Amino acid sequence: MGVNLRRLSMKYAVYPYTLDNLYLSKVSENLLKSDISYIVPGGKVSEVYNSSISMIYSMANIMSMQEVDFDKVIIVDSNMVSYEEYDNAIKVFLEKNIRIILATGIYDEILYSKHSQKRIEICKGNEIVIDSIVHKNKQEIEVPIISVMGVGYNVSKFDVQLYLREMFLKKGYKVAQIGTKKISNIMGFYSIPDFMYNNRFSGEETILRFNEFVKKVEDKEKPDIIIIGVPEPILPLNKKHLFSFGIRAYEIYQAVDVDYCILNLLSGEYSDQFETEMKNVCKYRYNVDIDDFFVSNFSIVSNSLYSSELKYVYVQMNALPKSKNFFNADDLKDERWFNKIEARLKKYSMFEQF
Repeated sequence: MGVNLRRLSMKYAVYPYTLDNLYLSKVSENLLKSDISYIVPGGKVSEVYNSSISMIYSMANIMSMQEVDFDKVIIVDSNMVSYEEYDNAIKVFLEKNIRIILATGIYDEILYSKHSQKRIEICKGNEIVIDSIVHKNKQEIEVPIISVMGVGYNVSKFDVQLYLREMFLKKGYKVAQIGTKKISNIMGFYSIPDFMYNNRFSGEETILRFNEFVKKVEDKEKPDIIIIGVPEPILPLNKKHLFSFGIRAYEIYQAVDVDYCILNLLSGEYSDQFETEMKNVCKYRYNVDIDDFFVSNFSIVSNSLYSSELKYVYVQMNALPKSKNFFNADDLKDERWFNKIEARLKKYSMFEQF
């Protein structure tokens, strides 16, 4: 699936390390056994520095050095870095003769076209390609599926996906995964296929294509569990920020039946009434039952709600509701949340691997 870093002797860096990309420090600590050696902060980064992370290279360091101790940089997506910042960073990397892999998703084509040369490439997509629909009916996925979706952007969906991956692998399960970020292909699993984002196909055909994609992943990987990250928010925020009306979530949940679903939220205080209402919304709009809620550290800056671009602020943890179905970043540090998920899946006796 994409680039296999472990087969190469090159040292890799990843840019940008931002508040919405804190997972990158875990990748550098070999959570996924990659050969990523360094992370390069971007955007407003003062809050993400961590003295325990020894592999940070600032852009200022890179600009001042005669030689840089890595050969390639993977440029990933971040809601906190503008196109102009990406563009300027690429200029610096090219001046230092650093090869570039673009994995931003949204800016890849335009950045590649602007800087097109032998030292830049776009991250390869999935090895599994759906050229046409073979089955006109929805195929049954035989192994349990866990999904992670969110009410907005910057709700730490990818952090939760990586937590689940780490825990299942640690317990000896074979994991197939379809992640929300393009870098998933470099990490050794799949990303959401490109056909989910274009308008070439009808809603029905998109649903059948995704169903066939997941079935092919199951047939190829023969996993014990499939983890699917659902791209984009599930609901419009307001009339200014429509978030594609949650179409991606609707198509995915029509394509596959999910056994355990996690809904990621912006930072805030949540009541029992909210839990009930959101469960009803997801049940009747997407035909999925919410098992758990994850409260992120991000909140929207109120004066940006009706501006052209949303702005986010990183906040400290809010107190979680008394409900046992709410979790936050502290719960990604140990196995307790995973143990709950595993125990629930084991109750489904038809899944022999559990």
